[in-house]
Formats: sequence, structure tokens, C-alpha cells
Amino acid sequence: VLVITQPQIAAPGDIVPLNVTVDAPTQDAGYIYQWEQLAESAGGGPVRVEFSSQTAKSVSIRAPVTLGTYVFEATVTRRLATGAG
Repeated sequence: VLVITQPQIAAPGDIVPLNVTVDAPTQDAGYIYQWEQLAESAGGGPVRVEFSSQTAKSVSIRAPVTLGTYVFEATVTRRLATGAG
């Protein structure tokens, strides 16, 4: 599943929501979510930010004072009913 979200513009200190959507979710499977900020060298942003949670479907960050472009990635893993990933 590839999810591309539209860029958001935020003022320093704003709470910025980040969400992931699972295309055609399977009813009998759970999902594991993992958020990360890309490295600065990969365009992740000039400073690190803190997520409200790194393992939730929807998370938020507080926009940093340091202006720049910040890039985040969510990895979604489907967990089978037996617990295998």
C-alpha cells in the first residue's frame, strides 16, 4: 500500500496531524503501524520532531521552530490472525 499525502503548511508550534490509510483492509487481520522521520540527508527536515505516538494509525507532531521541509514515513504491517506478520 502506497499512501501519498498532500503537503501541509504549519506555523511553529502548530499541532500537525499525520494519518495513514490502509487500502482494502482485511477484516481478520490487525495492523501494526510504525512512524519515523526520514533522515535530514533524505529530506526529513533540519531538526528531529517528536511524534505523539510512533505506533498509532493517526499521530501528530508539534511543528518545530526551525523552518524547513519535513518528511515522514509510515510503515504498515498486516498481522495475520495467528499472530504471524
